[in-house]
Amino acid sequence: MLRLSSVISPVFYLLLFCFLPVCTDAQAEKAYKKAENAMGKEDYEKAVPLFIEAAEAGNSNAVYMLALFNYNGYGMEKNKQKALELYDQAAKAGQTDHPWPI
Repeated sequence: MLRLSSVISPVFYLLLFCFLPVCTDAQAEKAYKKAENAMGKEDYEKAVPLFIEAAEAGNSNAVYMLALFNYNGYGMEKNKQKALELYDQAAKAGQTDHPWPI
């Protein structure tokens, strides 16, 4: 016999995690600032995941920086195709502060 409590518990947790934000704006801004700091120290391996975190939360500056990193191979292999996609994504998200290097 299936107990109601064994069904409610998994459903509750599924709904809870589906509706929780992955990253708040404050967390995204904090990640972006940490990434900028790491980038200033040329610690690109540390900066990349922080820019990814901020970009996934909708920070268009972080998307632009990931494009720049892909284009130049900072902390990753050069990937100009991915850079183009990210530059386009950043522009569509309203990123107008930086010149496009290509």
